[in-house]
Amino acid sequence: MGSMLLDAPHRYQGQRGLLEDIGREWGSFLQLAAGMLAAAIAMGLGVTIGLVSGYVGGAVDQVLMRLMDIMLAFPYLLLAMIVVAILGPSISKG
Repeated sequence: MGSMLLDAPHRYQGQRGLLEDIGREWGSFLQLAAGMLAAAIAMGLGVTIGLVSGYVGGAVDQVLMRLMDIMLAFPYLLLAMIVVAILGPSISKG
């Protein structure tokens, strides 16, 4: 692993041998993990809704499919703006 060098004030977590920034390495890992988690959750919800809709059928199928149509027709940017308007632009309320 080697020693961690703190040669620049903006590199809070240090560097390794060939000036590899450790903070960027962890940031990349966290972004990839968050994307994979979001995809897994979306896939799980989609498969569950599809299985319930296909197995039960009838009115339940119609209701679930109309809900999915509404969700897919709603623009994501508009949804994001509504969420920011309700919750505020900050991540923390502190």
